Amino acid sequence: MENTIENSLTRTKDFYIACTMKSLGVPLLSVEQGVGNFSVFVFDIDPMGADELINKYWSHELLVDPNLLMTNIHELKARLAQRKSHV
Repeated sequence: MENTIENSLTRTKDFYIACTMKSLGVPLLSVEQGVGNFSVFVFDIDPMGADELINKYWSHELLVDPNLLMTNIHELKARLAQRKSHV
């Protein structure tokens, strides 16, 4: 997994981190074309907040509403499919 943090933006290629961040209320700003067949999710979150959230994600310390998580999984999959159909 590769995450990059720039100013107040966080970029990630990890689909499930992106779904989790969105479910926790972090604003998703855009989905960009990455290298190769990857998409990059761009979030509006400060570097320290993003780092803390990602560390909690990997250490299984986050609580997320499962219905909201499923809704965001479906939404982001639809956005990726729409993006691929326009490329």
